[in-house]
Amino acid sequence: MKKINVFIYLCLLISLAMAQPPVGNRSGRPAIGKLTGIVVDDRTEKPIEYAATTILNVQDSSIVTGTITDQNGVFIIEKIPLGQYIVKISFIGYKSRTIGEVVISPKKTEVNLGTIRIQSTVLDMKSVTVTGTMKQIEYNLDKKIIKVDNEVATMGGTALDVMQNIPSVTVDLDGNVSLRGSSNVTMLIDNHPSQIISLDQIPASMIDRVEVITNPSARYDPEGMSGIINIVMKKKQAPGINGMVLLNAGTKDKYNGSLNLNYRVNRLNLYVNYDGRFSHMNNWMTRNRESTFADSVSYLDQDENSRRKMQFSNFKAGGDYILDPFQTISFSVTRNMHGMGGNETTDYETHDGLQNLTNAYTRYVDEIDKSYGSEAALNYKKTFARELQEFTADFFYSNRTGDDNMESIQEDSVIDRLPIETIIPSLQNTYTDSKGRVTTFQTDYTYPFLNGLRIETGYKGTFRLNDSDYQLENNVSDEWVVDSAATNHFIYTEQIHAVYGILAGTRGLLQYQGGIRFEYADNSSDQETTDETFSNSLFGFFPSIHLQYTLTERQGLQFSYSRRVNRPRSWSLNPFINYEDPQNLSAGNPNLKPEYIDVVEIGHSFDSRPTSVNTTLFYRQVTGMITGIMKLQTDGTTMTTFKNLNNGKSVGLELVVNQQIFKWWRFNANYSYFLTELSGPGLQYAQATRSDGWTLKVNSFTSLSKRTNLQVSLFYFSPTISGGDLSRQGHGGHGGGMTQGKTKGNLFANVGIKHEFLDGKLTATLRVSDLLKSTKMGMTTVGENFISTSQRRREGQVFYLALSYKINEQIREKERKSKNEEIEFEDEDF
Repeated sequence: MKKINVFIYLCLLISLAMAQPPVGNRSGRPAIGKLTGIVVDDRTEKPIEYAATTILNVQDSSIVTGTITDQNGVFIIEKIPLGQYIVKISFIGYKSRTIGEVVISPKKTEVNLGTIRIQSTVLDMKSVTVTGTMKQIEYNLDKKIIKVDNEVATMGGTALDVMQNIPSVTVDLDGNVSLRGSSNVTMLIDNHPSQIISLDQIPASMIDRVEVITNPSARYDPEGMSGIINIVMKKKQAPGINGMVLLNAGTKDKYNGSLNLNYRVNRLNLYVNYDGRFSHMNNWMTRNRESTFADSVSYLDQDENSRRKMQFSNFKAGGDYILDPFQTISFSVTRNMHGMGGNETTDYETHDGLQNLTNAYTRYVDEIDKSYGSEAALNYKKTFARELQEFTADFFYSNRTGDDNMESIQEDSVIDRLPIETIIPSLQNTYTDSKGRVTTFQTDYTYPFLNGLRIETGYKGTFRLNDSDYQLENNVSDEWVVDSAATNHFIYTEQIHAVYGILAGTRGLLQYQGGIRFEYADNSSDQETTDETFSNSLFGFFPSIHLQYTLTERQGLQFSYSRRVNRPRSWSLNPFINYEDPQNLSAGNPNLKPEYIDVVEIGHSFDSRPTSVNTTLFYRQVTGMITGIMKLQTDGTTMTTFKNLNNGKSVGLELVVNQQIFKWWRFNANYSYFLTELSGPGLQYAQATRSDGWTLKVNSFTSLSKRTNLQVSLFYFSPTISGGDLSRQGHGGHGGGMTQGKTKGNLFANVGIKHEFLDGKLTATLRVSDLLKSTKMGMTTVGENFISTSQRRREGQVFYLALSYKINEQIREKERKSKNEEIEFEDEDF
């Protein structure tokens, strides 16, 4: 039935496209005319990309021809028959603009309409007193752009809080992000893959927008099964000094503050950002396992509670310098300090088949984890007199060092059914010194032709190093002795060279883009402890196709295809055993190969003034899937490792609805459904080879008064079978078995209210995270001779109070002119 519904929806989309009136020259007059212009937003003066420009016959309003604006809002329509026409400008989310009496004559074959301003149907939040409560979503040819800079329910929070409100994105208790049911997603910060800053270190107040690219084109790295999420940070360019200061405090010892300053004079723009964060977090976990060996049944019960201390500090400074009207240099440096620590207590008990206690012990762990990192970025951009012609060069460097020390004490109280009168603790220490380095260099070039076609091409080189030196020591007779069997030094290096080409253009109301990317990847793993080395070199090609067709001023169709790759991470390649949990061990597989993914998407968009609906069907096919296998060993412990065993197919539906109910009340909802089917030799212990799951998010935005706004957010994630990386939701690690695991459903809610003072300069926000105290993670794992259930939860119902103050922001808004501010160049020879 589900496949039939998908087929019917597909047929409806095709029939809508074929039902459109024909486009062409039916007059017989010479087609020698040319029409040009620029389309911009009436309020912001920003150019509007993909706006449909349609030429209509003045007599019967039939379509003569048309095109779509480029990234600078420019449209060029050629080969227009002589005559008198009506020009209609339309774009989803904007009021249509009609321009009459446009005449193409032998004396004037070229007509320039100049700058055309169109009004957004998205209500001005200030005019209806719901400032900052509505998330604006912009749909481009190959990505969604979600404005998040004024979210009430995330004020004072982090990027993880922001991710929870992004359509089709889920976040688990460990901060793992999943997109459309897959945790294999590439995370970028300002278009770069940071290895020193995690999402829980990025202040929500410093994020301008989030770009979700579910089917990236050939210009992007193909890494990541479900796509790319790019977090774009705020960077002001207004004249003078402006910025914002934020202080935030939460119950249960949670504090943070941030400073964002910007200074611009003439051709130089400078900015500096600082964020400091200090917090504690309490967590609880239970795990129960039933094991069977030779008709003998045993039970293991684990009960864990922990308190974690987290301290982060980030500093970033950068700027832009305009060399001349065609050349700009941008630069930035980042310094990060990350400190984590805390204590953990776990009680272990084993019972026989008659529930008699056989063994019992308690394990105490104290951990201190510190890391430091630096990043630098340099970008050069050159434009030309020809519209859209552009050359860019980008350099990025990231360096990280880490030091993790863990002290463990194990106290046995019962051994082989016998209580111990004098408990002698067992002492153990582990030390991990790690470092990582990533360097990328990229160039891109775009050249437009006179007929509306354009080509893009470029090169990117990526060089990566991960070095992990792990040492385990046991205390024997008051002396620390290195356990050589559990000590290892693992070094992973990788370099990827890529070139790509894209051909793009428009034909009437159809915009198309096709490209291909070629990559050569070479990696090596060096296990220095055992003097073993593993290497792998692969050449791959990754095509992409994107189509967008404007049906009417309110409707559009999209189609896209891309081929992607998921390369094994260094930790999944390290063959040494991880003993962090002595009852649940794990080890990597140095022989893992990449898995390849083919993705197809079909979308339909509808937008009217009170309602907008965006629907997307997607299909994913995975070959050589990296599958986690959990097995019970003879000593009663479990071992998890990874193999390329399975193949998978997944079909899904994504629905995003925005509705303005009243002037003071608006809501948006996002529903995502995916159906997964697996095949391969790694399924003998799978709970199911076919499974489905769905998520639902609802956000309500209410204006309580002119300066007071309320946001309520509800989230639900259904139970689902963990099917390898195809539908993994971040529940991997020691507790998961991929196809062997089934996650439990989860419902939780967040709420926030904010009020503005001092003419909007000062804002106070009160929010509650996990209002229902219901956030948890549960899983049941089934394997040969065992069944395991686990559940984790963290402290809920945390209250936060945030105060933010804008520096010169209100003055800048009042002084903003009706058109884009132009930089005044002094009389210099460029």
